[in-house]
Amino acid sequence: VQEAYVMRAYIVMFEHHLQKDNHVAAQKALKQLAVKYPDSQKAMFQVGSSIIATDDIEEKNLDLAIKCLIRSAELNEETGEHCYKLIADAKLMMGDRKGAIEASEKAIQYNPSYKKIQKLKKQ
Repeated sequence: VQEAYVMRAYIVMFEHHLQKDNHVAAQKALKQLAVKYPDSQKAMFQVGSSIIATDDIEEKNLDLAIKCLIRSAELNEETGEHCYKLIADAKLMMGDRKGAIEASEKAIQYNPSYKKIQKLKKQ
């Protein structure tokens, strides 16, 4: 339970700094969360998705976002499809069209329907 409060505190710090237009401090709070909880799927997803989806962040640390989203997918396969869709967005923001396509293809592979089709093909 205490871990959840600490994680929430980092998110509150992130939101506070963002509201004050202190983008460096906002991203620092997210990075601290990622460093402190590398084995928490929830923390990894929160960091990655917050960096990518928050339009107000200037000079986004997209490398950290991608790293955290990959880790989130590793920790909980059910989040893989959403994580890799966000990674595709990050790759596009970086100008990496090929990487975005690869991430999109990987997102499809996490889709339960895709997995069912692959099983049927093997039968």
